[in-house]
Amino acid sequence: MNVDLIVESIKTLASLGLLSAGVGYFLKTRAETRQLRLTTFHKYAERYSQIMGDLVADGNFEREFPLNSPKDRKLSLELFFLFSEELYLAESEHLLSKSAWVVWEAGIAHLFKYRYFQEAWIFCKSQADFKGQFEDRMEKFAQAKSNDTDKPAKSSKLAA
Repeated sequence: MNVDLIVESIKTLASLGLLSAGVGYFLKTRAETRQLRLTTFHKYAERYSQIMGDLVADGNFEREFPLNSPKDRKLSLELFFLFSEELYLAESEHLLSKSAWVVWEAGIAHLFKYRYFQEAWIFCKSQADFKGQFEDRMEKFAQAKSNDTDKPAKSSKLAA
């Protein structure tokens, strides 16, 4: 009888040990995932700041997209590829939290209220093979902003 009690006690302690190890592993993994997400968000924020600083240094977002500027064309493509990567990381890889993606998406939508970015999107989608969910979202933003204003989102240079 005493032996049975000892055996049961050992089984219970072993189960508690396994449970404790499992909880510890879960908490460690969760902390690592959170840190990875924060690092990813920070790196993308740095890239975004760099591109935006180089792209529209004068802050004039209402100007036309300079189609004849290799610098603007290159940086605009980089910007939309960055946005595409962010969506992929958020939706497919879960390396950006949903709340972080909501912030990014609101920022992207805000950019579309400016002529420069509306025209940059028209150029970029003609140059790159954006597909699916990303292109659909960008088109939704472009359409929403062009419906918000009386003036067309497209300049005659880009509409052709």
